[in-house]
Amino acid sequence: LGSLALITFGVSSGFMWPMLSGSWSSALQRLCVTFLMPAFFEEVLFRAMLLPCSEDHGAAFPGDLSAALPVRPITEHSGSLAAAWPCDAEENQWEEPGAEELRLCFLASSAPGFQPRTSSRPPLLMQASTLAIFVTYHLDFIHSLPVFRDVRFLVLALILGTSCQEALLGTGSLWPGIVMHWLWVWCWLTFGFRM
Repeated sequence: LGSLALITFGVSSGFMWPMLSGSWSSALQRLCVTFLMPAFFEEVLFRAMLLPCSEDHGAAFPGDLSAALPVRPITEHSGSLAAAWPCDAEENQWEEPGAEELRLCFLASSAPGFQPRTSSRPPLLMQASTLAIFVTYHLDFIHSLPVFRDVRFLVLALILGTSCQEALLGTGSLWPGIVMHWLWVWCWLTFGFRM
């Protein structure tokens, strides 16, 4: 759905025009570079660090990068350190925490404002704020080219951010958003970018 929205808006607004920009060797080089920046870096910064993930999918607190690990969901207020320990998915046995896990979980569960939720999504205001921060970030000094000031680009950034955020909230994993962000930016720079 995100791909369709990006292509439809990008082409219909005249911001993107299907063509190959550069050579195939530069396209392959760009494929490697765009994985790290912007895809991986921005998804970790704007999704993993700013959005608490659903307990149903495993992230026990905002910024928890272990969203792909199966963990015990937090269902009630718990300063208890046993609330979210990884389990062995094959044997369905809960592992005992080590010293590092105890320290990290304690710090996270005692952080100001930490409240385990029973809902599977962050509050709507938090979701909207995260998207606003993501779009506004594209107006900073790093993004100094005029293309980043184009309202059409900012709308595309909003569509991309919403799609990646929904992928994270739906799966509990950063990887679908990282892959989508990576391939969408690479396709835009390789096949649709037009100055």
